[in-house]
Amino acid sequence: MTRLALTLTIFLIGCNTTAGDTDTDDQDTGTPPAPVDGCITNTNGDNFTSIQLALDEAESGDTLELCEGALTEPVVITKDVTIVGAGSRKTTWAVTTDADGNAINAEANIITQGGVTVTISGITFESTRSGIRVEGGTLNGDDLTFKSPGTYGIYGASAAINLTNSTVRKADKG
Repeated sequence: MTRLALTLTIFLIGCNTTAGDTDTDDQDTGTPPAPVDGCITNTNGDNFTSIQLALDEAESGDTLELCEGALTEPVVITKDVTIVGAGSRKTTWAVTTDADGNAINAEANIITQGGVTVTISGITFESTRSGIRVEGGTLNGDDLTFKSPGTYGIYGASAAINLTNSTVRKADKG
């Protein structure tokens, strides 16, 4: 129960709900280029353009490195992995949305399941229902930005969520 209270505190501290702040443009991130072949590299040095394929091929404990660019693929993580972006101002992850800004066929950019421990750093998540949905297990995040998420920057159910150097901007609920 203590971890749940801590998690909620992190959500509230991370939310930027300034009354006069209606601008959703983030001038400091720009629009990163689309990823290119080999943009995702795993611990063994294998290159991928699909994040889910790289995760499927990964072994527990592997690290996936993402190059600078804009990623649009929702994924489900079921093993302990580390995902490292090029920096929250350089790597963005925005799942495809409809005209109303709702994620199409996705609860979140990333869903973790099965009590896994996932560490993520150096990524900006944009305009999704939830940037990350943690279903059990642990999420460790550093240098993450959640820009205008539809509902939550991070949603956790029976989860431990540890964030450092991270920001949630204009989330409906945190």
